[in-house]
Amino acid sequence: MSERICFVCFFGFNQITGTPIRAKKVIEIIEKQREVMVIASGKYKNNIDYSRNQKLENKQGSLFVRLLKKNQKIKIFILWLKLLNELIRSSERNIYCFDHSSAFAASIYKILFNKNCRIIFEVHNLAVLPDRQNKLWDFIERFCYSKVDCILAPTNKMKEILVEKYTVDKNKINVIWVSADLDKIKFKPLRKSSKFIIGYGGNDSPYQGVPLMLEAAKKISSNKKIEFMFVGLDPKKYTSYASETIKFPGKLPDKEFFNSLSNCNALMVCYTGTFAETTFPSKVSNYLALGRPIIVPNTGELPFIIHLANCGVIFKQNNVDELVNRINYLYSRPFSELETFSINARKFAEEKLNPDSYEKEINEIFKKLNID
Repeated sequence: MSERICFVCFFGFNQITGTPIRAKKVIEIIEKQREVMVIASGKYKNNIDYSRNQKLENKQGSLFVRLLKKNQKIKIFILWLKLLNELIRSSERNIYCFDHSSAFAASIYKILFNKNCRIIFEVHNLAVLPDRQNKLWDFIERFCYSKVDCILAPTNKMKEILVEKYTVDKNKINVIWVSADLDKIKFKPLRKSSKFIIGYGGNDSPYQGVPLMLEAAKKISSNKKIEFMFVGLDPKKYTSYASETIKFPGKLPDKEFFNSLSNCNALMVCYTGTFAETTFPSKVSNYLALGRPIIVPNTGELPFIIHLANCGVIFKQNNVDELVNRINYLYSRPFSELETFSINARKFAEEKLNPDSYEKEINEIFKKLNID
């Protein structure tokens, strides 16, 4: 019988930010082949909610980061103790973490209560990056990397930083790209239309670059044949931008969300700061699965992926004029070229980002760690 995997998460699952979305994908893939347990600060099926009676699951972003920004270290400590208590009660042997605060609690559990447990840590961000520096976070990161048994990095750039900046043994790190929701996202062939629709799907967290996209949309608004659709943003928050060519359908269930984006002619991401330097965002994997030409900034592994897939264009990060230029460039291209980008994007997702590939890779890691 296969051993159970315990997923530990310092966040709730009702968020639409990348890490909870990614965590749900991973859990869904692994629970098809073995028993899983989920310990999280919010509701997920029949999981253990260690933050009971604290209304946390509807908040966006990492619970740890929110509390840290408010300097509420005592609350962080109490939640760590609760999480640690759940691990002790269930005597977990195989732990899978998605964030540093969970990996920290799991590492303490390993040192003090179960030195034979195996910890897999899927890293999504790094404190060494300029806009994420914090002494406490930096200490927690370094402590975790030294104690966990395996690190999963979403890009080769992150692996490089972990080795060079944190002196992590490169043999401890495995690079696994984010799989796409191919079951949920049905490919619709790109079709000619009277309107050229540029889509964005997600939230408006600071690093998403929503102001940059809105500015670009306003600059292009004189061309009534180009429309912008911002799916997932609160329409009430952006009433001053709403117009004949800039639309806000609001937050939608998964099926309607992906269906709205599939009606677009191209999709864009405009990450600011260092967020995308080391990550492979879930948004990008889903854009690829939708099979649409993609506009990305020249940061991290995104240009490499777009070049490899041959499915889009690149602009200089944080440069609105370049973004406008790239949008106009796609608009001017013949339909046959856009259709090729579309087909290439979906093909890349099916070949490189399918859940079966992830399952095969993670099973190899389980095998290396002697997890039956």
